[in-house]
Amino acid sequence: MDGRRRVLTSALARLEVPDDDEGREQLVSDYFHDYVESSRTGGAFVLHEPRRSIAVMAAALLLPHLQARLDDSPEGREIRDALTHKRGPGRLPVHELSSVLTVPDEPGTYALGPDRQTLRRQARKAERAGVTWSPVDEADREALLAQATDRERHHPSEVYRTTGEGLRRLLEYRLWLVARDADGGPLLLSVTPTSGSWAALTYFRTLVDDPAATAARYLMTRVLADELAARGVRHLADSSSPIGLPNGLRHFQRMLGYRIHRVTEAPSASTR
Repeated sequence: MDGRRRVLTSALARLEVPDDDEGREQLVSDYFHDYVESSRTGGAFVLHEPRRSIAVMAAALLLPHLQARLDDSPEGREIRDALTHKRGPGRLPVHELSSVLTVPDEPGTYALGPDRQTLRRQARKAERAGVTWSPVDEADREALLAQATDRERHHPSEVYRTTGEGLRRLLEYRLWLVARDADGGPLLLSVTPTSGSWAALTYFRTLVDDPAATAARYLMTRVLADELAARGVRHLADSSSPIGLPNGLRHFQRMLGYRIHRVTEAPSASTR
């Protein structure tokens, strides 16, 4: 076993794969950043960066491994789809990767520490602008869903523009939060399915173009983390694959504490 470990260590060193989790995660994140910047297809980028691509595959296999135990409720199925990114057979190690925020045990502690200084500053900016937040009553969800659908269809950025189809599934999930401006107008909608200790960042989007809405993203990240902590959730996974994530959003997530992990679903009791 020691001989095999030495061979593996030597091979990883030749590929310049870092020997620590933080370094490997950064290697993978930087690779995805450059892939998005290149505008090449996946195969073309691999051929352009063959040695680096092999190193990233090796690093992906060695990243911290999380197992998600999910139920078969609509929320559990949504999280399962988020973690698999709806991919089929032929998955590579990078296809098991998800951007995950580790949620602290205690509500009110996520925003503490030097790494959250920007978040605290922007959250205070939102509060000074009169931004407030609240859970969304079921009676108010249809109206917010209609506004979200319209926003999806007419988003000023083509990157985030969609048909809005499929958003009605959000009505099946329990955790709805909304941020409002000083006049009570909706700024940001957050809808988050949860199952056991896992949640998915299924819908977390601004509803208008406004500086207060931009600052509200930071405030509502703190609020969502505290709400999840209170529910016993320990992992919040982005519903998009980290491979093709827009780099502006990638930077925003990393500033908030998201890191790339290898995630698989834990076997059910009937299959163990």
